[in-house]
This record gives sequence, structure tokens and C-alpha cells, in this order.
Amino acid sequence: MINIESMKNTLLLICLTLTLTLNAKKKSTIKIIKTVDSPLIEFGITEVEKSYTKQHLNNLTVNIHLNPALEPQDYVIDCGKKTEVSGGSPIGIMYGLLELAEQINLTQNIDELKSKKGTSFIKNRGIKFNIPLDARTPSYDDTGDAALKNINEMWNMEFWTAFFDDMARYRYNTLTLWNPHPFPSMIKLDEYPEIALNDVCVPSIKPVHKEGVWGDPMNLSKIVADNLKVVREISIDDKIKFWQDVMTYAKNRGIKIYFITWNINLNSVAPPSETRYFGQKQKLGNVGGKYQINNDQDNEKGIKYLRACVKEFILTYPDLAGIGVTPSENMEDRDDEYDREKWLAKTYAQGVKDAKEIQPDRNIEMIHRVWLSGMDKIENDFAPHYPDSLTLSFKYAKARLYSSTKPPFANKYIEVLKEKGWKSWWNLRNDDIFHLRWGDPDYVREFLANLPPEQITAGYHMGSDGYVWGREHIDKNEALAGKLEIEKHWFKFMLWGRLGYNNTLSNKHFEKVLGTKFPSLDEQKLLKAWQTSSKIVPLVNQFHWRDWDYHWAVEGCIDCRKGFNTVYDFIHCPTMEASGILTIPEFVNKSIQLKTITGITPIQWADSLEHYSKQTLAIINHLNTVSGDKEMQATIDDIESFAHLGNYYAAKIRAGIVLQFNIQSHPQKGKPASVFLKEGLEHWKQYAEIMSANYKPQMLARTRVMDWNKITEDVKADIALAELIENNQWTSLFNGKDLNGWHVKTMKEDAQKEYFKVDNGAILANSVGDKEHEYMWLMSDSTYNDFILRLEYKICKGAKGNSGIQFRSNYDEKANWLDGPQVDISPEPIWRCGMIWDETRDNKRWLYPNLPIGEWVNESMATPDYFLKTEENPETWGPWNRMTIVANGTRIKVYINDLLTTDYDGTGILDDDTHTKYNVGMNGKIALQIHRKNEVKVAFKNICISEIDSK
Repeated sequence: MINIESMKNTLLLICLTLTLTLNAKKKSTIKIIKTVDSPLIEFGITEVEKSYTKQHLNNLTVNIHLNPALEPQDYVIDCGKKTEVSGGSPIGIMYGLLELAEQINLTQNIDELKSKKGTSFIKNRGIKFNIPLDARTPSYDDTGDAALKNINEMWNMEFWTAFFDDMARYRYNTLTLWNPHPFPSMIKLDEYPEIALNDVCVPSIKPVHKEGVWGDPMNLSKIVADNLKVVREISIDDKIKFWQDVMTYAKNRGIKIYFITWNINLNSVAPPSETRYFGQKQKLGNVGGKYQINNDQDNEKGIKYLRACVKEFILTYPDLAGIGVTPSENMEDRDDEYDREKWLAKTYAQGVKDAKEIQPDRNIEMIHRVWLSGMDKIENDFAPHYPDSLTLSFKYAKARLYSSTKPPFANKYIEVLKEKGWKSWWNLRNDDIFHLRWGDPDYVREFLANLPPEQITAGYHMGSDGYVWGREHIDKNEALAGKLEIEKHWFKFMLWGRLGYNNTLSNKHFEKVLGTKFPSLDEQKLLKAWQTSSKIVPLVNQFHWRDWDYHWAVEGCIDCRKGFNTVYDFIHCPTMEASGILTIPEFVNKSIQLKTITGITPIQWADSLEHYSKQTLAIINHLNTVSGDKEMQATIDDIESFAHLGNYYAAKIRAGIVLQFNIQSHPQKGKPASVFLKEGLEHWKQYAEIMSANYKPQMLARTRVMDWNKITEDVKADIALAELIENNQWTSLFNGKDLNGWHVKTMKEDAQKEYFKVDNGAILANSVGDKEHEYMWLMSDSTYNDFILRLEYKICKGAKGNSGIQFRSNYDEKANWLDGPQVDISPEPIWRCGMIWDETRDNKRWLYPNLPIGEWVNESMATPDYFLKTEENPETWGPWNRMTIVANGTRIKVYINDLLTTDYDGTGILDDDTHTKYNVGMNGKIALQIHRKNEVKVAFKNICISEIDSK
């Protein structure tokens, strides 16, 4: 903190004269007169000098001084007879000098410089940066190429100086660095000498996207710990000196550094985790890592160790502004002395207190994330124990920064903040756009203007959970390869920083910026094209709403668990809360029932996507792009790519509408769904051609490999999937009200029990609490030969046993047995779902995979990457899954959530003597099954069938 009064008494008058020879005939000079010294001011002066040297300008004299009447970040530029820059503090002066440097660049004329006052709209403007320090101390999820290729870069001072310089230029003043447990890579502890990590390591193995294989997210897994290689030799002492220098440099650019952790993840200290799924707890008890420390919440050794880490971290880094905590998925819900907030108080709050006993004048700001802890517990169990300023943090737009300028998800939280008088940082998570250059000033301006008022807004930090915004590594153009991401995406980063500082900065200003950057282009047309194309992703995200990072990657139409999102996903996915957009089923149902349609229809949404796409293409077709500027061409390519992507999604939405009408037996006149999807394929090919020409495929953490040419095959398969449905007559097998058309088949002693009933518009098969029963089937009255059967089902993960859908089956009254093949539905193990078991007497065995009688399936035989939604809690059990069974001759295909899990050729088996003997395999009934002595809970709805005319 600078003492302005003291500074007045010790004024330094420093005259710096720089004589620049601009050409042989003319000399111009710039004279800087300053009354205060600061590294921030020196940076601002350097920026002014650089701008001045680019132009043939008249002489310029700039007077610099402090103005105590101004707020610290405010400045005044007075361009009267003299040019004066004043600020409320050195950072305010720096911002004024940066403004002056920009004016010189944009006007190229000293006489056109304008007086201006700058004042911060939002006080704290930050970047969220998941920092992969080392494979042994990973960031949130390092299974992506962006993290792995940037581990070594995090120890490169040239990276950080360039990064912080750009942050200052764009008016950011906060950097939050996120790592579950950074301390072993950054401090030494006398009491725990084995904790400190020398050198920098990366995994020597390649990542996979499947959750749990690396113990991800947040955890160091055993497979990584056993496969390390050193990429930089550096001692812990040099590491500490490096990060001290990094934080000092940040401070000299007006940037506050915070480290935010996830808990409990004592990586490189606690034992590495085994392969496991996200959220599964690894209770270790007496099993410990170094010094018997583990991640158990009641491990006192771990509590003592982490408290020591926090203390030493603060003492080691005098320029550290604050720390942050996340009570995350690796913590238990408890109600004892080890409850989440009490644990955080024992570790982080007490560690800060310990440091302040040595440095009592130090203020360590705490950012406490609101995630899995309740607000009351934070207030009661943590806040009273924290000795310095405490603010909260909330995921303002969930993982979808590029969705809506007014997301509704924080509304209830905001009311609590008002009630309790707390402030919050808004975590602006961009897990949407990683490759393409995005830029819409109107969107950013409106988004930031809609943030809650200063009384409850501490600031914002913008970044990703699934990407490390370090140095890019995928550009195929040698002239662009290896740039910092903040340099490649300069316009996006500029918008979120500059409009956070000055929310009234006009589009005319950004046109001038673009005109200076790309002088051969029409700046108005360029901004219009860029803005228009940048509207496309928010429109897609609002329609195809997926909350979190692993749910959806719009640039590839994929997600982590399922892969490619088909036209059926677009039919069944919800729209964004409070968006006012009707889902495809809502729109189709209202249309069929001739109800008044309120809200925005999918047709209107597709029209908007197509409109912005066509408008973008029309504008860029009239831009002069022959200058040879590689960055300019890459920017135009990205803008065009957005347009082709928008056209693709518009066609996909239209296909979904037509398909849903067909599924509900109300085919519409006009283009079939498959034709729309074929049109979409052509748009996708244009998109993939540009993307594949410019960018290498990469593994995205929280997603999958982004390879547009390979995804093209999925786009083609989407057409085939639609063709299964269209042009067929669909018959509903369940009316949603009663079991008309079905009857139960079972042993007499079980016949009076209500194992099958209609519940909330679905058929519920429920034997939970009663395992003393034989096989039971709810069997259709009608018999079917070749068909497509579609239904939705959900299953409680905690169920003990399995269910299934029998087809082409017949019941033997004497034997009390339903012979025929069955598609398996299993809650545990879920990978069995979609496999085919044969219930036919004399042949009971697995048909797919094809195994001899007596042999059993295992997970290695399951379809890779298939995605089934289950729920552990019987009270809130399960989201719905979709299943399609195509039986055509002896060929049986099963799709689960539109992924082909089973493709079985039963020639010589389904039509063999055994199946013929029982009149099954090629024709028969449909039946829903409960296995004998199993306690299962399964629901089925939207059951419909289309018979195939195979003649």
C-alpha cells in the first residue's frame, strides 16, 4: 500500500527524455515527467513509448502525478496545452498510461488525443486458471493435452511475463490459480522434509477420457504416480524463488494472486488413488502415505500437516494476496467435529492464524467457494474462525459462460447474500469454446452489466475447469503455433477485461482496435461478422442445455460419457432454465393437441441459428482477405467455422422436430428428418474441413478427443439412425394410464402380488423389499416378427438383481416359462445393459457376446464408452435412458441412448431347431421381466413399436 502523504514529502522529479529518429528529415521527442516511481508506472510509460515509436508524431510531453481525490484504480487524462495523466494510485496511473498508449495507436495523431476519466465498473476483474504444476500435484483434471503440454510451461518465466503484461493491458487485476494441493511443489516444511518435490514431472503415459482411469478429477492416481518422467530439473529452493518472482512480477502489473484448492486431495502426500469414479470416497483408515497422512477427513495427521502448509505458504510468499477453498466431492457429509466446515476451520483458518502470529499486519483474503457446503454451515462453522476478510464464490452460469447474458442459477443465492450481508466472486466458467476465436462486445457488456450490484459482488474470474489457458499447442500454421492462449484469443480476453473496467466502452472503439490490428479489412464489417458468428454458440447451448463441463462440448457435438450427441439427444435434452424455449417434445405435443403455443418454438430457434449463420457468411464473403496476414486469415476461418456449425445445428433441430412428429404417429408434410440431417452433414463437412486444416486433434479433459474428421462418421450415422424411424407407422404399446394390452405371466403364488403397476405415467416394475418370488413377466398381447421397438427406462442403481426386455418370446403355461431372447437391463454391473441373454430352454446362454452354455460375460466384452444413466438413491432414482431394439430377420441391433451397443447376427441360432421347437427367436411377444429372487425397481415409458415389412 503506498502512503501518498509520505510520497508528497519526498517527491522525485524525474525527467526522462527519449529522442527518436523517425526519418532522415525529422526528429520527434517524447518527454515523460513523473513525480512518483513504481514498476506499474514504468510499465505504462513503456507502453506509451512503444505506441509513440510506431507513428510519425509531433513532440509529446506527458506529466504524471498522483491525485489523492481519485479512487485507487481511477485515472484522469487531461489533453489540454499539456498532456497530464493522474491516478489515485500507481495502478490508476498505469491504467491511464495504457489508455494514452491505446489512443496514440488508434488515432496516430497527437492532436487527436482526448481527455478522459477512467473509473472501474467492477473492482476485481480476474482470470480463473487451473494450474498443472506437476503430474504429482495436478490441477483439477490433467487428462487433457492442454494440461499435459503446459506443465513445463508453468515453470517458464517468459510465459508469465507475457501473460501478466497482457492481463494488465486488458485491465485484469486478479489471477486465481486453481490446484487441489499445490504445496509440495511450492514450499518446504522443516517438520515434513520429505514433502517437498524437486524437479518437474509429467506422465509418461497417454490419457484416456474415461472417468476414473487416472483417478481423475482432482486426484493423483496410482497409474500416473507409477509412470512419471522428469521434464525439468529444478530444486525446491529454485522453485520457491521462481514463484516468488512470478508473484512479484504480477504485483508489478497490478495483479493480485490467489491460490484456490479442492479438498481433501493431498496429492503426492496421501497414497495415490486407485481407479475409481468421480465422487467415490476412498476410505483408507490406518493406511497412510508420507508421515501416515491420507485423505480421510478424520485423519488428524493430515489436518496437522495441511495447517502447517497453509502457514508456510503464506510466510513463503509475501506477495500472495489470498487463498481459496473448495469443500468438494472428496469430502464426506458429516455432522461431527470433522464436518466439512469444521475441517476447513482446523486447517485453512487455523493455518492463516498461525501465519498472522508471525506477520500480524498481513491480510490474507479468503475466497470460500459455495459448492457442497451449506451457507449456514459456512456462517456458523468457518466464518467465525477466519481472522481476515472472507468472501464467497459461486458458479454464476454453471459451466456455460456462453449461453445467456442473464443466467438464472444464482438468483436464490443472491437473496441469501443480501440477507447475510456477504459478497461473492462470480466464477464465470467457459467450458464451451476452446478452439475458435470468439468476440461479441454486446454479449460481454450486457452479461457484466447484469451481474449483481457492488454491494454483493466482490468480483469475477473467467476461465475453465476442463482446459488450461497456457500456451496453445494445436495450430498447424507455423506462424501461429505456440502462441499464448491469451494472445491467440486476444479479442475475447480483451472484452472480458476492458468491459469489466469500463462497461460503456463502445463498439466503435472495438472497430478501431480491429482496424489497427487488421488494417486491410473493413473494420465495421469485421466486427459485425465476428459479433454475428459469436451469437451461435449461446443459441445452441440454450437449446441443448447441459449444465457441466463433461456434459457437452459444442465445438464437437460430443460429451465425455456418451460421445456424439445424436438427433435423439437434441429431441430429449432440456432447454436452458428460464430461456422460454420449448423442447421438441413440448412443441410437438402442443401442436398435435392443437394447444396454444406460448414460448419460443424450436422452429424459431433453428431459424435464428440459420439467420446468424447466413448473415455471417454473407459478410465475410465481402471482406478483402488477400493480405497474407496469417492471423487475420485464421480469424476469418474461425468466424466462418462458427457459421457452418450454426447451420449444422439448425438442420439438426429441424430434423428432430420432424422425427418427433413421426415417432408420435403424426408425420408432417415436407422434408423428412433424414434430408435435414443430410443437409446438416454438408454443413458439418465444411466446418470439419476448416477446423482440420487449421487445428490438430486434441484430447480435451472432461470431454474426449476433438477430431472433426472422425466425428463426421458420427454425423453420417445420425442419418442412418433417423432412417430407422421415419417412414414407418408407429404404434404405442402403453397408453400411460393402465396396463391395457399387457398381462402378467408368473407362478400362481405370485400372480396376486402387484409387481407391475402404472405409476406417474410409466410402467413400474418393483420387487424391492420382497425377494421371495419366481420369474415374472409383463407380456404384450400382440405378437411381432420384424420391428423397431423404442422405449425409455430408468433403473435404481442400488437394486439387487436385474431386469430385461424379452422379444420374439412365447409363454408355456404348463412350464410357467417365457422362452425367447432378452435384452439385459442391469443396474450393477451397468456394462451388461444391452447384451442379449437367451431364456430359451435347452439354450440358456449369452447370445451377445456369443458364449457357450455355462460361460459368463465380463466388462472387457462390453461396448466401449457407452453411457447409461443410473441413480444410487432409491428416493430420487434415475434419469431416463432411451433404448431402441431393431429386430430384422436374424439381425438384432440394440441402441442405448442412441449408441449402438449390440449388433448381433443370429443366423443359424435364432432360427435353429431349438428356437423353432419353442416357436421363438423369429416371432413372438414383447415382455418386461423381473428376475427370480431379485429386488429391482425399473420404470418404462413411451413404449412404441414400428413393424418392418421385410418382403
